[in-house]
This record gives sequence, structure tokens and C-alpha cells, in this order.
Amino acid sequence: MNKLSKNYLMTGGYQLLNILIMLIITPYLTRTLGSQSLGIDAYVLSIVQICQIMGSLGSTVYANREIAYVRTDKNRLTCVFWELFILRILLGSIVTVFYLVIAFHSAY
Repeated sequence: MNKLSKNYLMTGGYQLLNILIMLIITPYLTRTLGSQSLGIDAYVLSIVQICQIMGSLGSTVYANREIAYVRTDKNRLTCVFWELFILRILLGSIVTVFYLVIAFHSAY
């Protein structure tokens, strides 16, 4: 089996496993938490996901491109890595402050 087929099957299996786990967990959570608490949980998770999206802000694609450009130059690769690391720290810090403001001013 070549590498592409193996990666395709592994990714498909992972996605199938995610779907099956959610099909098992969702009815259990609905019975355990109740509809009100499950709605609050969904609301909070949506806020967290929005913050995660704002925190990444396309930096993953940018990081892949920049590292691909300098992958042969060890010194430049180290420099690009630390630049990207600091960028992610700054974005994460800004989003964390934003999230904390929302968290302390929200009823949930």
C-alpha cells in the first residue's frame, strides 16, 4: 500500500471514528445534562471555537509556506520558527484577553 492510500484510509478512519463517537455521546449528554444545560454548553463551545479561529488567523498556512521556503537553511529556519512562535503567542494573548472579557460579562 503506497503512502497516499495509507494516509487516505487513516484520515477516513479518523473522521468515521469522530462521527461514531459523537453519535454515541450526544444522546448520553442530552439525558445527563438536560436540554437547558446542553444549550449552554453548545453556546460556550461556539464562543471558544470563534476565539480559536481568531487566534490562528491563518497563521498555520502562513507558517507552512514560510518554513517551506527556508527548509534548507538551518539558521533562517530557526529564525522563522521563532518569529512564527512569537506571532502565535501574541495572537493567543490577544484572543485570551478578548475571551476573558466575554467570559466575565456573560451570564454563562
